[in-house]
Amino acid sequence: MGTVIDLFKGSRSISHSKMLPPDDPDLRLIQLVDESRRLKVRICELHRLIEREMSASED
Repeated sequence: MGTVIDLFKGSRSISHSKMLPPDDPDLRLIQLVDESRRLKVRICELHRLIEREMSASED
């Protein structure tokens, strides 16, 4: 159907969770925030694709 672009992956992007030691108590929370951001990007991209398909089917 379409391609989802994950803006939070790649060599230029460094996750905050990768900068902390593995026993840091905030590590899990930071990982969840990172995942939440990735999901938000995917949801926005899917919404744009749906809008585009809906407008194309109306024409």
